[in-house]
Amino acid sequence: MSTAVLLDTLLLGGFEPRLYWPPPDDPVYPQKPPPRLLIGSGEPLPADLRQVLVDHRDELKAVLLLADPPEWLAQLLDLYTSGRETAVRRSDGHYTVRVSLKNIAAAVAAEVGASATEWERFLPDVEARVHHPGELANQEVR
Repeated sequence: MSTAVLLDTLLLGGFEPRLYWPPPDDPVYPQKPPPRLLIGSGEPLPADLRQVLVDHRDELKAVLLLADPPEWLAQLLDLYTSGRETAVRRSDGHYTVRVSLKNIAAAVAAEVGASATEWERFLPDVEARVHHPGELANQEVR
Protein backbone atom coordinates (compact mmCIF):
# COMPACT_ATOMS: atom_id res chain seq x y z
CA MET A 1 0.00 0.00 0.00
CA SER A 2 1.42 3.38 -0.96
CA THR A 3 1.70 6.11 1.65
CA ALA A 4 -0.86 8.24 -0.20
CA VAL A 5 -3.37 5.36 -0.22
CA LEU A 6 -2.70 4.74 3.47
CA LEU A 7 -3.30 8.40 4.27
CA ASP A 8 -6.53 8.40 2.24
CA THR A 9 -7.67 5.22 4.01
CA LEU A 10 -7.09 6.80 7.39
CA LEU A 11 -8.82 10.07 6.52
CA LEU A 12 -11.80 8.39 4.86
CA GLY A 13 -12.09 6.07 7.89
CA GLY A 14 -12.47 9.05 10.20
CA PHE A 15 -8.97 8.76 11.63
CA GLU A 16 -6.86 11.87 12.18
CA PRO A 17 -3.13 11.24 11.78
CA ARG A 18 -0.78 13.87 13.17
CA LEU A 19 2.75 14.30 14.41
CA TYR A 20 3.68 15.07 17.99
CA TRP A 21 7.16 16.19 19.00
CA PRO A 22 7.90 15.20 22.60
CA PRO A 23 10.06 17.56 24.63
CA PRO A 24 13.79 16.77 24.87
CA ASP A 25 14.77 14.37 27.64
CA ASP A 26 17.60 16.55 28.91
CA PRO A 27 17.01 20.33 28.95
CA VAL A 28 20.74 21.02 29.48
CA TYR A 29 21.76 19.11 26.33
CA PRO A 30 18.53 19.08 24.35
CA GLN A 31 18.36 16.69 21.46
CA LYS A 32 15.10 16.80 19.63
CA PRO A 33 13.58 13.32 19.58
CA PRO A 34 11.81 12.21 16.41
CA PRO A 35 8.11 12.94 16.21
CA ARG A 36 5.57 10.37 17.28
CA LEU A 37 2.74 9.37 14.99
CA LEU A 38 -0.62 9.84 16.67
CA ILE A 39 -3.87 8.60 15.16
CA GLY A 40 -6.92 10.30 16.63
CA SER A 41 -10.37 8.73 16.50
CA GLY A 42 -13.18 7.57 18.72
CA GLU A 43 -12.78 4.08 17.30
CA PRO A 44 -9.91 1.60 17.63
CA LEU A 45 -7.81 0.94 14.56
CA PRO A 46 -8.66 -2.32 12.78
CA ALA A 47 -5.87 -4.89 13.23
CA ASP A 48 -4.99 -5.02 9.52
CA LEU A 49 -4.75 -1.22 9.30
CA ARG A 50 -2.67 -1.14 12.48
CA GLN A 51 -0.17 -3.55 10.90
CA VAL A 52 0.06 -1.43 7.75
CA LEU A 53 0.74 1.60 9.97
CA VAL A 54 3.50 -0.28 11.78
CA ASP A 55 5.04 -1.29 8.46
CA HIS A 56 4.87 2.24 6.98
CA ARG A 57 5.16 4.41 10.09
CA ASP A 58 8.17 6.45 9.00
CA GLU A 59 6.84 7.03 5.50
CA LEU A 60 3.51 8.28 6.90
CA LYS A 61 5.40 10.55 9.29
CA ALA A 62 7.28 11.93 6.28
CA VAL A 63 4.06 12.63 4.37
CA LEU A 64 2.62 14.45 7.38
CA LEU A 65 5.84 16.42 7.79
CA LEU A 66 5.83 17.40 4.11
CA ALA A 67 2.15 18.39 4.28
CA ASP A 68 2.94 21.03 6.91
CA PRO A 69 6.69 21.57 6.71
CA PRO A 70 8.57 23.35 9.48
CA GLU A 71 10.49 26.48 8.48
CA TRP A 72 13.79 24.69 7.83
CA LEU A 73 12.12 22.19 5.50
CA ALA A 74 10.11 24.89 3.73
CA GLN A 75 13.41 26.69 3.06
CA LEU A 76 14.99 23.54 1.62
CA LEU A 77 11.96 22.96 -0.61
CA ASP A 78 12.12 26.59 -1.76
CA LEU A 79 15.84 26.36 -2.51
CA TYR A 80 15.22 23.26 -4.60
CA THR A 81 12.24 24.57 -6.54
CA SER A 82 13.86 27.95 -7.20
CA GLY A 83 17.16 26.41 -8.28
CA ARG A 84 19.05 28.98 -6.21
CA GLU A 85 22.43 28.07 -4.85
CA THR A 86 23.15 28.36 -1.17
CA ALA A 87 26.42 29.01 0.62
CA VAL A 88 27.99 26.20 2.59
CA ARG A 89 30.76 26.78 5.08
CA ARG A 90 33.29 24.05 5.81
CA SER A 91 36.60 23.96 7.58
CA ASP A 92 38.35 24.14 4.20
CA GLY A 93 36.44 27.22 3.04
CA HIS A 94 33.15 28.38 1.54
CA TYR A 95 31.41 27.16 -1.57
CA THR A 96 27.91 27.11 -3.03
CA VAL A 97 25.67 24.15 -3.71
CA ARG A 98 22.23 23.44 -5.11
CA VAL A 99 19.82 21.51 -2.92
CA SER A 100 18.83 18.18 -4.48
CA LEU A 101 15.82 15.96 -3.91
CA LYS A 102 18.24 13.47 -2.35
CA ASN A 103 19.29 16.13 0.20
CA ILE A 104 15.67 16.84 1.09
CA ALA A 105 14.78 13.15 1.32
CA ALA A 106 17.77 12.52 3.62
CA ALA A 107 16.77 15.45 5.85
CA VAL A 108 13.17 14.21 6.02
CA ALA A 109 14.37 10.68 6.85
CA ALA A 110 16.51 11.97 9.70
CA GLU A 111 13.72 14.20 11.02
CA VAL A 112 11.22 11.35 11.28
CA GLY A 113 13.70 9.09 13.08
CA ALA A 114 15.05 7.00 10.21
CA SER A 115 18.63 6.99 9.01
CA ALA A 116 19.51 9.66 6.46
CA THR A 117 21.14 6.86 4.46
CA GLU A 118 17.62 5.51 3.85
CA TRP A 119 16.77 8.60 1.78
CA GLU A 120 15.53 6.48 -1.14
CA ARG A 121 12.56 5.27 0.95
CA PHE A 122 11.38 8.87 1.28
CA LEU A 123 12.21 10.13 -2.20
CA PRO A 124 8.79 9.31 -3.77
CA ASP A 125 6.97 11.36 -1.11
CA VAL A 126 9.43 14.25 -1.45
CA GLU A 127 9.01 14.17 -5.24
CA ALA A 128 5.22 14.15 -4.84
CA ARG A 129 5.43 17.16 -2.52
CA VAL A 130 7.69 19.09 -4.90
CA HIS A 131 5.74 18.31 -8.07
CA HIS A 132 2.23 18.51 -6.51
CA PRO A 133 2.65 20.89 -3.53
CA GLY A 134 -1.02 21.46 -2.72
CA GLU A 135 -2.11 17.85 -2.97
CA LEU A 136 -1.40 16.83 0.63
CA ALA A 137 -2.61 20.08 2.11
CA ASN A 138 -5.96 19.58 0.39
CA GLN A 139 -6.49 16.36 2.34
CA GLU A 140 -6.87 18.36 5.56
CA VAL A 141 -4.09 16.66 7.47
CA ARG A 142 -4.06 18.04 10.99
